[in-house]
Amino acid sequence: MQRQAHASVESHFKSDYAHYNSDYAKAKEISEMNLHLPVSLCTRAECRDSKHELFAINGCYEWEISHPHIISMTHGKKRGECVDSVILRPQINRESKTLVWIKARDKASGQVLESQAKVSAIDYLAININYRHLYVNDKKTIDVVGYDDEGNIFSGMDGFRFDW
Repeated sequence: MQRQAHASVESHFKSDYAHYNSDYAKAKEISEMNLHLPVSLCTRAECRDSKHELFAINGCYEWEISHPHIISMTHGKKRGECVDSVILRPQINRESKTLVWIKARDKASGQVLESQAKVSAIDYLAININYRHLYVNDKKTIDVVGYDDEGNIFSGMDGFRFDW
């Protein structure tokens, strides 16, 4: 009986150990290596700025950003002491040629994952819709894509408010 209990604890430990090691044996990745964010359109009355969530997987990460005055960074999803994602928000209201580096450092291995971001002005928007007709009080999903003056697509328009 005692031998059976010992075997059960040992198999449970091996299972936990295998699960723990499999998480760290997987390749560490960052969701996007290049980000393109629209400038912040904040006035005293209201703020129309975008936000973008950047993820790192298969590790336990600490994050840093090179130019927080251009793009702010706040913690997103957390697991205990580990931060799996950060929320990025442009802080400037004009285009910047400065590249902003976002780094996620894995606490266990020291491996650093990097992403670069730039902030540009919106030149035009494209609205993509899967329907030919929209009716008043209809609830449909539309996709808004932003472009800069060189035709580059923004990484996302999440958090950006529109008046229709």
